[in-house]
Amino acid sequence: MSRTTEPTSVAIRGRRAAEYEPTRTQRLIWASQRRHDGLPVANMGERMRIGGPLDPDRFVAAFDAVVRRVDVLRAVVDPDGEKIGVLATPPASTTVIDLPVTQIEQWSADRIARPIDATTCVYDSVLLRHADDDWTWWIDVHHIAIDAWGAARLAEAVSTAYLHDGPPSAWS
Repeated sequence: MSRTTEPTSVAIRGRRAAEYEPTRTQRLIWASQRRHDGLPVANMGERMRIGGPLDPDRFVAAFDAVVRRVDVLRAVVDPDGEKIGVLATPPASTTVIDLPVTQIEQWSADRIARPIDATTCVYDSVLLRHADDDWTWWIDVHHIAIDAWGAARLAEAVSTAYLHDGPPSAWS
């Protein structure tokens, strides 16, 4: 029996600051991170090329809007891993930098080698401008906050937030 499913949209809404007990899996991830302090063992980085015109200010605002509405993106881990706090506001924003496309591989290798400090922010978001119509979005989220499925949903949510009032862009 085959099953087909209809595509779903990402629904996000505002939340408030809170504090939670980590799950068993989050405790294990945090223990691994602490054991390998200084190594990017829990980084989940990916890049997405964006072809076509893009308004970087609008993109940054779209990412910030998603972070404001998704608790796990505002999460910070207490150094002992006993509590996970959810901040009331985004702890960081997307950085926009100019980078020749020929340097993307080295830049990405250097960036993923830096472990995310989940005690201050669980993500690293950078919009790289290669040319007026050529961009890459770098998003790296600590694994204590997200898995591969969640990363795909995050990209969908930012795309939806960006496109809400404007022309579509080619995401690949």
